[in-house]
Amino acid sequence: MVLPGLLDYEIHHCAFSAAKSGQNPYDVEVLTSYLDPEKGYIRRGEFGFFYPPWSLLILAPLLSVPFKASAVLWLLTSSALIIGAAFLAINAQNGISARRSLVLACGAAFLFAPAIDALAFWPD
Repeated sequence: MVLPGLLDYEIHHCAFSAAKSGQNPYDVEVLTSYLDPEKGYIRRGEFGFFYPPWSLLILAPLLSVPFKASAVLWLLTSSALIIGAAFLAINAQNGISARRSLVLACGAAFLFAPAIDALAFWPD
């Protein structure tokens, strides 16, 4: 099972695995060594972890779960948050029903540039 939009999540997951093993999460060779397709990762060239180290701490509960399961949870949570934010913004307008707000929010979420960008990383 290969899921779209997981490039950043894969990077975090590999960096967390490296840090948990006492390795440098900013070492490109170390990160690349964690890309095992049997675990659900997408085989790609070199990539780096450019996020602050505390991002691994914040995501540690999710990153501790095997990649395939946590990746699905990551996509569902991210999508729900994007749709929820759009719903709250649209629902704040007077005269728009909750049902119509939800439909508009779902549509807006799929037109949200970062969401489209994430889905553009669909593997070949």
